[in-house]
Amino acid sequence: MASLAQLPLRWRERAAALDRYAPGAGVALREAAVELESALQTVEEVRSARVERAEEFVLSQLADPTRRHTTSELRTAARGRRISNAALARALKVLGAQSTIRFDLEARGAKHWHLARSGE
Repeated sequence: MASLAQLPLRWRERAAALDRYAPGAGVALREAAVELESALQTVEEVRSARVERAEEFVLSQLADPTRRHTTSELRTAARGRRISNAALARALKVLGAQSTIRFDLEARGAKHWHLARSGE
């Protein structure tokens, strides 16, 4: 089974095979491939914008060095700002991988997030 991202390439391959017998169908399939690529790109741009907004939110919440937020507290605070749990989770993962933020593991596995200090 082909992934959604692979469909435009497969459609172009089929269009090439159709050109000899049904050129109109080949053209239509190529146009459909272009439309699908455009739609997939739009979806990815929206997803990226949501994660960027979530990253900005996390950084603004963690700006106070005297306060640490748990993941649950960040989720609760994000609800009113149209930030999904998925975007928030991705933002925490990306910022953590970049060493921009860190967490301390507390009782019962709670992660208390904070901005990473220099040299951390």
